Parts: sequence; C-alpha cells; structure tokens
Amino acid sequence: MIEDILYFGNLIFFLFLCEVALQVVFSVIRMCLRKDGSPTGDEYHRLYEESMEWMRQGSRKPHRR
Repeated sequence: MIEDILYFGNLIFFLFLCEVALQVVFSVIRMCLRKDGSPTGDEYHRLYEESMEWMRQGSRKPHRR
C-alpha cells in the first residue's frame, strides 16, 4: 500500500520534472532562434496582424481610375 503511494508520487514528480525540463529546452531554443534573427511565433503573428491591417486599409481607399 505505502509502496504503491510512493510509486505514484514518484511517477507524478517525474512527469512534472519532465514538463519543466521541456519548457526550459523550448525557451532555450526560442532564445537561440531569436539571436539568429529568425522570426519566432510571436513575430509571425505580429507580421500577420500588420499585413491584415494593411489589406484592410487598402480596401477602404477608393480606387482611382
């Protein structure tokens, strides 16, 4: 009984530790990408929003012929 509880406690702790380790690895990868000048997900989202705003402004202007 006690061994089972300790086993599940160790399993939960191990899963939590893996989650923390993955977050650290992903943040290091993200920092390395940012140093190289490659855009990350946030920058892609910002560029998408800017392009959509540019398209909206272009569609509001009357077309000259």
